[in-house]
Amino acid sequence: MRNPISPIHLAILAAGLLAPLAAAGNSQAGERDCRISGAAIQPLALSSLAAKLEQQGYRDIGKLEVERGCFEARAFNQAGDAYKLKGDAQTGAIQSVRKW
Repeated sequence: MRNPISPIHLAILAAGLLAPLAAAGNSQAGERDCRISGAAIQPLALSSLAAKLEQQGYRDIGKLEVERGCFEARAFNQAGDAYKLKGDAQTGAIQSVRKW
């Protein structure tokens, strides 16, 4: 006869299986987390980040902020549409683009 799983073991198993899903649910769908755990984060200077965004086709970059390895900025594309950009502050890579 099989040993039934105790309620405590079942709760521990469920918590272990659901924890990654809960963590993934904290970030918005389709966005990659740019934070690097366990590594020293050396973000680019704001002027360098702005230059990287301009190289990627954005202009009039404003409200450029860096926090925990991520940047957020507001900028316009070549057509004049306003966007909120998020990405990796170490590389300037854009990871999320939303109409503003």
